[in-house]
Amino acid sequence: MMNRVNFGRMSGTVLDVCRGHGTFLDAGELHAIVTFIRQGGLDRARQREKTELEEERRRLLNLQARIDAAHEPSEWEHRSVSLIDIRRLLREE
Repeated sequence: MMNRVNFGRMSGTVLDVCRGHGTFLDAGELHAIVTFIRQGGLDRARQREKTELEEERRRLLNLQARIDAAHEPSEWEHRSVSLIDIRRLLREE
């Protein structure tokens, strides 16, 4: 079974990957990959991934703050958030 993977997640060069046998390149794909790398593509891909992770971290912190604000437990109440609370907050975004 072959999986198709966009090299560097943004190069536009789609590779055929077999878990048992390795990666297979079609004609011209090696040249396209080398060109992508030489033009700083991997650095751009890493920066993009960092930015996406930071945005996701901020979104999750914001969601946690909203959950905390919506559910102020008393001293004796066990602090937990239900899936219903999470769904409700996600719908509000």
